[in-house]
Amino acid sequence: MQKKLDLNLKEYYSKRAKEYDAVYRRNIPVRIKEQEYIRKEIARLFKDKYVLELACGTGYWTKYLSGSAKKVLASDISIEMLEIASKRIPDESFQFLVGDAHNPPISVPRFTGGMSNFWFSHIPKKQITKFFLSFHSRVNLGSPIMFVDAVYRQELGGKLIKKKGSQDTWKERTLDSGEKFDILKNYYTKEELIDIFSSYSKNISVSYLTHFWIVQYKLSTYKKILWP
Repeated sequence: MQKKLDLNLKEYYSKRAKEYDAVYRRNIPVRIKEQEYIRKEIARLFKDKYVLELACGTGYWTKYLSGSAKKVLASDISIEMLEIASKRIPDESFQFLVGDAHNPPISVPRFTGGMSNFWFSHIPKKQITKFFLSFHSRVNLGSPIMFVDAVYRQELGGKLIKKKGSQDTWKERTLDSGEKFDILKNYYTKEELIDIFSSYSKNISVSYLTHFWIVQYKLSTYKKILWP
């Protein structure tokens, strides 16, 4: 099942690569303002860090690590996405790698920061604990971690789909070509995010905005907590 979901996401995002950044050009003032806030937080949080970014996509958010992070390894499962990202950031301190976010790359020494934007919502809820165990094991204890994702807005991103017997939700997405995909996309309340992430840090910050949520914390444990 997981392999099928991964292949579906890979195909969808590979075909969407050239049109993907249009989501950040939506003429919605509050959304634009929130995106600017996220950019500033990325630059602030990862200053002088060796950052692992999972599911970097086109590198839209990766570029805001430039001039701040000491070194960056950004991975994505889509070659088409990475081609755009690598051209966007021709910086020798940035490395781009084809890889599955469920099996992050290993570095010696370990990474001193971790980031993933708009990936968490694609993780099946039953796989959250497993994902964290893998991701956190690549990063030093005490390192800053940041996740950003979407707050549910009925008018954006396609029709929300619920499937019988599943705790996950999907979105019906249509590419510019007219091709349709059902993409796993989970949405969380602020309380749910606090419940999930507090298992790994005693000091987390959750900003729940109009269009986006941002979770920041310093990794304090690798312990296995089952959620939900």
